[in-house]
Formats: sequence, structure tokens, C-alpha cells
Amino acid sequence: MANFREVIESKRAKCEARNDPMILALLAGVFLNHGLNFRIVVPKLATSDESSTNMFVDILDELVQCGLVIRPTTPDKEEDDRAMLQLADRYGAVIISQDNFRNHYEEFGNLIHTNVIGYKNVRNDKFSIEILKERLTVERRFCLNANSSDFYAQPTDPQYAKVKKGLTKFPQINPNMHEKIGALNLFIHEYLCQVINFCRPNTEPVDFMRNCDDYVITSFSDFKDRHRTSLQKPANKI
Repeated sequence: MANFREVIESKRAKCEARNDPMILALLAGVFLNHGLNFRIVVPKLATSDESSTNMFVDILDELVQCGLVIRPTTPDKEEDDRAMLQLADRYGAVIISQDNFRNHYEEFGNLIHTNVIGYKNVRNDKFSIEILKERLTVERRFCLNANSSDFYAQPTDPQYAKVKKGLTKFPQINPNMHEKIGALNLFIHEYLCQVINFCRPNTEPVDFMRNCDDYVITSFSDFKDRHRTSLQKPANKI
């Protein structure tokens, strides 16, 4: 989990501060790499606010199309919290959130105590613009207050039956999702380089990004189409 606040604060709409799709895309990549089955609950308000920039809506829409996002049906400010708690109660899922769910403690008190994992937002001392030019890195990291074992259910776990039921409702992520999320993270990196006015060198694997004057990122759909086309080009003969 990560943050790009200092790099793109002027570019981000206010409604995206809490549910920044860039952060969600990076989180999706991390969880996929660890083989975790997960879904992201996003408030309906975060997907329908007209003040959102097309760039960030584009990223969120891609996550939705990948089947990774669950959105409550109503815009009530408590609806996303209730949705997470109900899913955790029904399917034995763990919830990653800084929320203490105070308004739901009477109904879900025990579940909040056992299934909610908090995190700390800490500065990445190794972050620099120079490193960002070379690879996708972050200014702040969200450190989970958990062990790796907290994300895996064993047959002896009390909630194991619920977790098995959850796999029927929410099947394991398709392996092809790695390619899609990888392209999304590549897009984010290229976009950030554009924000800091850094033109990628001629060694850039995304050939249409090598000349900043020839291409300006406007949307992920356009980036994805160009990237797919570039990958389909035949290799130059030597």
C-alpha cells in the first residue's frame, strides 16, 4: 500500500484522497503477488463524484472490470463499512482498514476484534524522485499490523468453513489478472514520470513513451491499446 501525495497532490480531486485508485492498483498488485484472494470495497460516493478526474476514474474502472471492486448499492456514508463487516461475518474475510467501526460495534463487536487489521502510514525514507524515474516507488508506505499467517486460513481455524464458502462466492483471481494489473501499474509509473516532466530514456520498454513530444498520457484505455499494439509488433531483424 502506498502514497504519491507529494508528487500529484495538485492533480488529485478531493474525493480521491481516501480512495486513491493508484493506491488501490498497487495494493492489488501486492496481494496478487502473494497469492491472496481479495476484493476492494469502495464507497459508492467515490465512484460517482463528478469532481473526480478522468485519469483516476479510468484506473478505478479498470479495477472494476477486473472484478476486484465491490461497491455498495446506496451512497450512505456507513454503507461501505457495513458491506465489509457483513462480508467478513459471512465469509470469514479479514478487513484491512484504519476505521475503528465505532458505529457498528454493538452488532459486530467480536468480529471487529478478530477480523479487522489496522495499518500505519509511515514515510518511505528511501523514496526520491531520482528513484521514481527508474522504477515505480512510493513516498509513504502503509505497514500492516499483522503477520503473514493472518491472511491464510488453516483447516483448524474456527472460520475455515466460512472461508471455503467465500471461495465459491468469490473465486480465486484468474492468473491472467497479473498481466492486467501489471499493465495498470506500468501506466501509473509512466503517468507519474509525465507529472514530474521526466521523459523516459530510449531504453524504455514501452516504445511509444520514448519521446515525450509524441505521446501524452490521457487515459488508461488509450495507454492499454497502444501498449497492446506495441507488444504485437514483430521484432526487428538483425
